Amino acid sequence: GTPLPARRQHTLQAPGRLSSVCLELYESEGKNSAKEEDKFAQVVLQDLDKKENGLRDILAVLTMKRDGSLHVTCTDQETGKCEAISIEVT
Repeated sequence: GTPLPARRQHTLQAPGRLSSVCLELYESEGKNSAKEEDKFAQVVLQDLDKKENGLRDILAVLTMKRDGSLHVTCTDQETGKCEAISIEVT
């Protein structure tokens, strides 16, 4: 398995004309097998300044801790606006 803590980051692009961006997290056994009922969390960046043209770069960082908790942070690369969530093991 993967040694913990494990950290992955992805840069996502969203249309600049949007004032909010939602990253939905799904649990699945493999690629392309997630269904709507497998959604377990979401992170929403709100009140973003609209851009007339172009795309907005959103950096998503996912960190799995040794205790099994998942920490997700989404940051608008241009403005630095950030939202974060933590999902604890129950």
